[in-house]
Amino acid sequence: MKNLKIKRDFFTGEIYPVIMSVLLLVGYFGKIEVYTAALNCLIVAFALLYSNSIKPLIFFTLTFFYQITVANSPTDPRPSDNYFTGLRPYIFLVAAVTLVVCIFIFIFKNKLFTKMNFFKIPLFVPMLVLSAGFLANGLFRADYTVSNLLWGLGLVLCFVLLFLLFYVALVDSDPKELTNYFTHITMLMTWILLAEFAGCLLSGNYITASGSINRGAIVLGMGGCNEVGFHLSMLIPVNFYGFMKGKRPYLSLVSAFAVYGATLLSTSRNSMLVGSAYFFICLILSMFVGDRKKVARIMIPCGVVAAIVGFVIFREPILAVVQHYLDRGMGDSGRFRIWRDAFNLFLENPIFGTGFYGFKVGLDGGLIVPIIPEFAHNTVFELLAATGGFGFLCYGFYRICTIKYLVHKPTLDRFMLMLGASMLAAESLLDNYVFHIFSGFYYTVALVIACLLYTRQFAPKVEELDALEEENTPQENDNSEFIENISEMLKESSDILNS
Repeated sequence: MKNLKIKRDFFTGEIYPVIMSVLLLVGYFGKIEVYTAALNCLIVAFALLYSNSIKPLIFFTLTFFYQITVANSPTDPRPSDNYFTGLRPYIFLVAAVTLVVCIFIFIFKNKLFTKMNFFKIPLFVPMLVLSAGFLANGLFRADYTVSNLLWGLGLVLCFVLLFLLFYVALVDSDPKELTNYFTHITMLMTWILLAEFAGCLLSGNYITASGSINRGAIVLGMGGCNEVGFHLSMLIPVNFYGFMKGKRPYLSLVSAFAVYGATLLSTSRNSMLVGSAYFFICLILSMFVGDRKKVARIMIPCGVVAAIVGFVIFREPILAVVQHYLDRGMGDSGRFRIWRDAFNLFLENPIFGTGFYGFKVGLDGGLIVPIIPEFAHNTVFELLAATGGFGFLCYGFYRICTIKYLVHKPTLDRFMLMLGASMLAAESLLDNYVFHIFSGFYYTVALVIACLLYTRQFAPKVEELDALEEENTPQENDNSEFIENISEMLKESSDILNS
């Protein structure tokens, strides 16, 4: 029985996602991702039932789309039919169906949705409201299509169903341990993306013969430079948390700096601006909060020196990137026009909007894949145009409710998780990530763990009353320490300015 427990623990431990990362990269660089993705599905299906834990599904959910290669992708710049020819679609379909069946077996086996009151789940009512807003997009329009409903269901899957599945399955877990596990996965995601991004940069097309940046060469299977920049930059806060409180602090710090550097090289102005803001917020926090404040104060000047040395060694590509940003400036790239058109569409359809597929403004010539709708490159205008005033108010209500988990008596772990989750909302002010479905998976898992931390902090279970005093004392201390450190940071900053 002891050996059996060890084997089951393997699928919930830290080695398992490392092995799955290697499998993913083998499929990616070997351009055999259909076969490795199918194997991935089967392994996760087995792990779910054997370990009786949802944790193997977390890494799968967060990294599945990282497997897509440019060579085999059905999208631009070189659309391929690789996924739809030969035995490949059937092999993957069988594996995917097997995984879905095993997920349902896991749900029914553990009676996940019968053992707790849904209205006690954090954000349950706001998520119901959000679902109504997404599903009602384009209702009562003459050109309404079922595709509107399907895309709305995809968004409900991302923001609601996945949240409920992971929250209910993890509600009895230790949220502190989950935070460490999520930090570990974030670091693995960082190095997977860095490896894929490095392969893209080393393809020889990044810098042209004239010394300028070829922005069109920055393409991974998941999307172009903006999508790449977002997926890199969203990993910055949790990597910094790994440095401040994690088990591998210095590897986490290297990961944070490396993923920020890659964000700058992605040429995505949106990710560069938002990522830089978050990077320096995290950098300053690390000097005053967490277990390694003194180390951070020593290492940051060293990092500046390393950056100068790096600039000297790699000055040509760095100057090319800087020149690229200077040449492009802060132009709107057609966004002002598309926002104006989106608002006009809202005025024509003020209640339920045009629907996601009724929204057509032709930015950048439309989307690559016909099944993907066009977007307004801004959350507010997209909601107004596609879902109308009803969807906009539903999303606004949901978003306001989530802010509580960021600002209400924050602890360091919950604050940093919510900071990472907030990247989705921040970068979606100039792009479409909220509506890309898979781009929201990281947000959803971070929000789940933050809610579990919040619930444990403020609403412990009745049967744990004996342990309540012991549990609350360190949590209150953590919270007090966090606030005291922020106060100390502000005081020191004031003293510096006065001197």
